[in-house]
Order: sequence, then structure tokens, then C-alpha cells
Amino acid sequence: MVTEWNMELNGNLYQYVALGTGSINANSPGVHGGRVIVLSLRQNADGMIDIKRRFQVTCDEPVYSLAPYGSRFVIRRISESSRPD
Repeated sequence: MVTEWNMELNGNLYQYVALGTGSINANSPGVHGGRVIVLSLRQNADGMIDIKRRFQVTCDEPVYSLAPYGSRFVIRRISESSRPD
């Protein structure tokens, strides 16, 4: 899953793309994991897009959904619960 995340901090606006991932270990049933990865994208002078990883949160379960929440958080849904990051 992918969501756009706009965050305002100290009067500055930051624009990010947040990705949710999930993985299942085929060799170890019941072993799951996921990540929330926050990227920034910027067009350089050559017209190419520079992508930088800004944050990463490792999760014990796959991330099923993401949603912006206010101007400072992204909510992730893992398993049956929702948690703000």
C-alpha cells in the first residue's frame, strides 16, 4: 500500500510518500513481518527524480493499510489493530 503524507512541522511543509510492506517466511510458518517506509521525492536539475528514505518502522506483522492522520502521523494497520507512528 502507498499513501501520500504531508506533514507540517515548525511552519515548514514536508511532502512524503509512505509505503507499507508485508512478508511471510515460507520456511518458517507463522513468521511474519512488515515495514512502514517513508520516502521523499525531489526532481533534480537534470529532470530526474531523487528518492531518499527518510524513516523506517519495522513491524512484527505485515502492514495492511496506511492512512494520514493529522499533520504529524501516519496510521498503520497490522493484524487486527491500528497504531499511530
